[in-house]
Amino acid sequence: MYRSVLVILSIISVSAIAVESPYSVDKMYDNNLPKSSLKVAFSEVNSEILISGTVGDGFSADKRIYLWKYNTDNNGVNYISSASFGIASDLVGYINVEPIGGYNKNYYALSESNYDGARKLVRFTLEGNELSLSQEVEFSSSSGQYGSYVEQVEFVNNNTIVALHPNHDDTLTGKVSYDYSVCNLRGNGEIDFCERKKILADKSLISNSTYKLYRLEGRDEIIFSPERVGINETKVEPKLYVLKWQSDINDFVVFQEIVIPERVDSTKFSGVKAIYTINDGKELIVGSDMLLHYQYSPDENKFVLSKMKDSVSYPKEAIYLKSENYFIERSGVNSYVFDDDEKVFYKSSQSYSISNGWFQLTNDKKGFFVNLISPNITTFSLSNPNPLIYKGGLPKEPVPAIQDVPLEINIKKHFLNGNSLVITSSHSESLDERLTWDGEYIRGILTNEDMFASKSLIDPTPASPILIRVNYGPSVELFYINPINVNDAPILTAEIGIQYLEKDQQYYGVLSGIVVDPDREAVTYTYKNVPNGLIASEDGIFHGAVKTKGQYLMTVTATDPSGAELTFDVTFIVNDTGEPEKPSSGGGGTVDFTLLMLLVTLFFRRLKHH
Repeated sequence: MYRSVLVILSIISVSAIAVESPYSVDKMYDNNLPKSSLKVAFSEVNSEILISGTVGDGFSADKRIYLWKYNTDNNGVNYISSASFGIASDLVGYINVEPIGGYNKNYYALSESNYDGARKLVRFTLEGNELSLSQEVEFSSSSGQYGSYVEQVEFVNNNTIVALHPNHDDTLTGKVSYDYSVCNLRGNGEIDFCERKKILADKSLISNSTYKLYRLEGRDEIIFSPERVGINETKVEPKLYVLKWQSDINDFVVFQEIVIPERVDSTKFSGVKAIYTINDGKELIVGSDMLLHYQYSPDENKFVLSKMKDSVSYPKEAIYLKSENYFIERSGVNSYVFDDDEKVFYKSSQSYSISNGWFQLTNDKKGFFVNLISPNITTFSLSNPNPLIYKGGLPKEPVPAIQDVPLEINIKKHFLNGNSLVITSSHSESLDERLTWDGEYIRGILTNEDMFASKSLIDPTPASPILIRVNYGPSVELFYINPINVNDAPILTAEIGIQYLEKDQQYYGVLSGIVVDPDREAVTYTYKNVPNGLIASEDGIFHGAVKTKGQYLMTVTATDPSGAELTFDVTFIVNDTGEPEKPSSGGGGTVDFTLLMLLVTLFFRRLKHH
């Protein structure tokens, strides 16, 4: 039988105000940068940074692009050169300039005019340390449109750039199709031509929706997927199209179509917010209304769904440190760690102080960010790419610690990078002496004595729950361990020897000094073969006188309120003296007299004659 103590306690999670610093600043550069409207691109192959923006504050028409070089040896950056898109008149200006990237001393950007809506692919060349505008190619329009809106521009390979164009073919139904311009580059980096094509012309895209291209790191494929879904869509079958670039036809081919599983608790798909490949391209992570994990199968030559999880958080656009599965949002607002066992993201408590930035990891644990508000480039070193993260799941209700049953609570499994956890009890600096902590488990065995608040055997007050404090960094999680008593049968505190009584002598005896209940409850007694002349009550009290000499064997049963029993025998020898007979001088006795006296525990006492 179990007896538990009802505990009404609040399980408290305490989060400290202080947060862990995610990086240490190495160097800062604030010259040779635009003043506003900054946009950034980074070429990892050449470690080159392209930054575009306006030269002056406000609505300056002078748009420039700046080239910087990142130095892995000293974690610094060097300014190379800048070039202007040209100072336009009040009517003709570039209101949007977006750098794309560079290759072999050629650098590319997307420009958009506020006068005629023209979108152009612009090339800059670097000769010595001088950057100059060398070529502009306007994207062709479609279906009689004036100008051509560009939703996204990406390098497919070193000599191919694609620009994505949405087309609203039917304004009544909201039907969507996409064109894309394929811009081929010559060996010297010159833009050869931009050919407009229909992407996935034979596929049915989701109406009133926007699509985006995601490059898969470590793989040759690009994913074309719905980034946002129109508000009127209530039921869709969203698909991700895994595309391979095929140079001989200068076009994409569909490598795989991935249907996103339907949520059971929702009838609307809101879109894909993030796509990542990790483990050298062998795993694909898709962040939508759910977090989906796909494993690449070489046998089937496709990605196969392995796990899905609802109601999760994940970085929407991020860069990551592959060796640590550590992700920093491109904006620098938050960092995440990917749990390789559970295949989910956990947000760290690290807080990046920059309010509006563009982050880039460059080499192992180093990187830089471009401050987009107060323009500067700052290089940094990560302070801790293995942040301690509480994943949740510590007990919200008191953990039962059943008497005499080994207790084992895995604490570390509730944390990522949980090698520095500190476990204490109450507000002390150490753990309760009845428990041990080995860095992963809290262990212990609570005995019957641990079930009570007092050491006194007559005090039945239950022991209080044990407060456990899990300290991680500046935060703490609390839970309780609740001792659960297991009913024990009454026990003898000493061995009962032979009881010698004098014939016709009045005696008085009490069993409560010899029989105790470990659960500190009242015991009742029943008897068999009580010697004639003695009166035995259920509360364990004897009194009376035995009038006939002889040896008697009485059986006593002690019972606790739960029905657990202890049965034992008491031997009485009644003679003329009430003392054991002395052994004969010949030494023929079978029991040594001294030993016999040690075994005898008298619970009877002789009453005085009146």
